[in-house]
Amino acid sequence: MKKDYTIWVEAYLDGDLSTTEQKEFEALLQTDEALAKELSIQKDMIAVLAAKNKLALKDELSVMWNEVQQEQGLDFSKGNEEDSSSLKVVKDDLPANETTSEKTSKVVSMEGEENGKRSSRSLKSILAIAAMLLLAVSVFLLRPSNPNATQMARTYLEQPYKGPSIKMSAPDATINAKWEAAKTAYTQGNYEAAISNLSPIVASNNATYTQHYYLGLSHLYAKQPNYNAAITSLQNVLKTDNDYHTLAKWFMALAHLQNKQTAKAKSLLEEVVKEDGDKVAEAKKMLEGME
Repeated sequence: MKKDYTIWVEAYLDGDLSTTEQKEFEALLQTDEALAKELSIQKDMIAVLAAKNKLALKDELSVMWNEVQQEQGLDFSKGNEEDSSSLKVVKDDLPANETTSEKTSKVVSMEGEENGKRSSRSLKSILAIAAMLLLAVSVFLLRPSNPNATQMARTYLEQPYKGPSIKMSAPDATINAKWEAAKTAYTQGNYEAAISNLSPIVASNNATYTQHYYLGLSHLYAKQPNYNAAITSLQNVLKTDNDYHTLAKWFMALAHLQNKQTAKAKSLLEEVVKEDGDKVAEAKKMLEGME
């Protein structure tokens, strides 16, 4: 009976597939257009739901505004009937010996003062409420999403590290040729070919830390990633004194996360942060996703 891989899409996006299932699923994505389209649709739906949540907040804030407006007596839809009544009483209470024009002048003056006070109070209330709403909206809209660490690791692995440019001068011409072929293959995104050329170099025990490093990355970026092989290659980078230690630890952490080895990944990410070199900001964000 043929497997229904569509039920794996959500689990894949949530990082809930086992390592074996994830490799099987990613391999199938390369050949199954319908499955790849379903994955794309699910990603779009997640983005739409996130946008919908922001719109929902906007509606909630609108309701809050109406409630506060009524509590503060700022509902201008009722008109000025109440104010007109008050002014009528004031006009009737003016001294009878004053002329009509004098009464009218005083009423207009009092009306202006009252409107000014009311406008001042209203303006202050409106500005305070507007500031509150603006702050609430800004906090929500500017707040970064916090996906889990496994999802972030997968995203980072979708952005391959730059290709090597170092030229080797090994005594064995065959090794030199394979290294040049591996560099070209890696730069062109043909990670399987890069692995094929780098593996014999490593097997000869003549590999440099750079070659171990790019073999590890090639295993990470291959159509069927081999995370354990990537970790082994990157561990070899740490055995010698070189400038790739922090980067090797970063990519090892990503590989461990794909293997569901969160504790190992967290330990490596903490080291990356302490070393304060490459990938510090990314490592901090990853660690936040683990909390």
